[in-house]
Amino acid sequence: MNSKRAIIILGKNVGNHKLKVFNFMIDYYKWEFFVILWGNHIVESSVLVKYFDFDKILNLQYKLFPFFNNRDLVRSYLEKSNPKLLIFVGDFDNMELKDIPENKIPKILIGNITNSNLIFSKVIKDSLISKITNNQVDYVPKPRINYQDFLDFDTNQSLKIKQDNNLVLYENGIISKQKVIAFATYSDNPLLLKNLITNEGHKYVNINNIKDSEIIIPEIDEDNAPIVFEVIDMLVINQNIDEGLIQKMLWCIASGTILVLPRTEEFINFIGNGALYYRENSTSELKACLQVLDNNIKKIKEIRDNAMIILQKKFSYKSIANSWESILSKFTY
Repeated sequence: MNSKRAIIILGKNVGNHKLKVFNFMIDYYKWEFFVILWGNHIVESSVLVKYFDFDKILNLQYKLFPFFNNRDLVRSYLEKSNPKLLIFVGDFDNMELKDIPENKIPKILIGNITNSNLIFSKVIKDSLISKITNNQVDYVPKPRINYQDFLDFDTNQSLKIKQDNNLVLYENGIISKQKVIAFATYSDNPLLLKNLITNEGHKYVNINNIKDSEIIIPEIDEDNAPIVFEVIDMLVINQNIDEGLIQKMLWCIASGTILVLPRTEEFINFIGNGALYYRENSTSELKACLQVLDNNIKKIKEIRDNAMIILQKKFSYKSIANSWESILSKFTY
C-alpha cells in the first residue's frame, strides 16, 4: 500500500499551476493522487488528464448542488481509494464542506476557506517566501514561471519585433542587435532614466507604460512574456517591490534579461547575487550598472547564471513541490 496516497478535492480558482506542482510530486516523490471533481467548479478534463490518470478522477456531473450533499457517494469513494490525506485545493465556503463525512484522515487546505467549522491539519497559502513552521498556517511560494514557455517561445515573433523596430543591425557582414533597456519607476516623469539609457546608445521601454517607449512592443502578459523579454536586454527597477513587479522580474530571469535593482534589503533578499545593484538616488552607480551591459560580458554571464540558480531554487515548480512534499509527508506513514 502506498503510504503517500491522497485525494485531491478541487474547489474554485484552482489554477493549472497547482496541478503542475502535483505532477512533480508524482514524478519526483512518488505520490499517488486521486481527484474529486464536481460540476460547480469544473476544471477541463483535458487539463486534468495531462497531470493525472483519468481512472483516478471522480467526475460528478452536479450542476446545481455540490456533490458533497451525497454523503454515501463520498464515503464510498474514500473507502475505495483508502487515502492517507484529503487535500482541498482552491477556494471553498462552508456550504460546500458541511457534509463531508467525519473521519480521522488528516485534511490539508491549499487555498482559502470561508465560514467553515472544518478543522484542517495544515493550511498552505500562496506567498513569495517559503516558510515551513509548526503553526497552523504554512506559506509556500506561488508558482510564477512555466519554464517550457521560455524554452519553446516563438522566435519568429521576437525577430519580427526586432526587425520592425530596426534593432537588427548588419555591419561588415556581421549581424548584431541594438540593445534595449526597460525600466520600471514610480516617477511620473522618468526623464532621468530615459536620458541615461539613450546616452549609452540604447533604446528604452517603460515597462509600466508601454506606450511611453522608444520602440513598439505589445503589452506584456503571461502569454507573450517570453517573446517580449527576449527582446529586452536589461530591466532597471526604480520603485518599491510589489506583486506585479515580482512577476516581471521573474520573467526577466527566465529570459536571460539582466536586472538592475536598488540596493535595499527587500530586493537583496529576493534575488541575492542574481542582479546588479545601485545605491538609491546615485546616478553614477546606476550609470555604471548600465555600462556593464556593453563592457563586461563575463559579469553578464555570471549574473545570468546566478539568477537562474535562484529562480530554480526558490520559484520553480520543482522547488514548490519540494516545499509541499516536506509538509504533506508529515501526515503520511
